[in-house]
Amino acid sequence: MIYDKLRFLAQVLLPVLGALYFALAGILDLPAVETVIGIIVVIDAILGVVLHIVKHNADGVIEVIQSASGKKTYTLNLNGDPEDIDKRDEIVFKVSKP
Repeated sequence: MIYDKLRFLAQVLLPVLGALYFALAGILDLPAVETVIGIIVVIDAILGVVLHIVKHNADGVIEVIQSASGKKTYTLNLNGDPEDIDKRDEIVFKVSKP
């Protein structure tokens, strides 16, 4: 899934790349340390915001309802036309718990 790959990029790869450049710049006297790390941080911040927005844009809600006897029922509330489901590669749902 693209979301997971981008999340890995934002949470792991870019911070490690910044730390690696910072460490190697001191050892190898690499140029423009602040500029390179600044660019990495800006890209990481923008990617983090985009991923946050995407995560909160669900295509629907799965509502979990528990009866007094403990039996659970699940109701699927889809945002949009159900006829469009087959045109999508993936669908994201939030879960509404009691």
